[in-house]
Amino acid sequence: MKVLIIEDDSIQAARLEDLIRSRFSAVSVDRVATELEFRKRLPQIQERYYKVALVDMMLRWTDPSPDMEPPDRDAIEQGFFVGGLRCRKALLEKGIPSIVFTVLNQENLPPEYRGQEIDFVQKGPSYEPILQKLKGYLS
Repeated sequence: MKVLIIEDDSIQAARLEDLIRSRFSAVSVDRVATELEFRKRLPQIQERYYKVALVDMMLRWTDPSPDMEPPDRDAIEQGFFVGGLRCRKALLEKGIPSIVFTVLNQENLPPEYRGQEIDFVQKGPSYEPILQKLKGYLS
């Protein structure tokens, strides 16, 4: 079984990966750090047969650099605030379920995302709620 973590905070992503590997020994974990990396790897992501993806809602476009690829129109208009939700949409189109996790609560979702069936976990001091959600996908 495979889990994909889409998270731009490397410390948080590493912690999640460690917890998932220790809690679910038969699971392999891959990570994506930015929306641009996600888009470039989407064909391989589809082929890897992920059971579920953990998606940070506020995902930056890419790591800043002098020669960075500019964001596309959607990313410019909508901003990083919903970068993870754009990734989630692409995952759903490929048949890969996702859990959105963010520091925000569901009431802070942009209006166009409210009312959608989003498997949602608010980030907090404990990773236990995320691990419990994952258990439902990995059991």
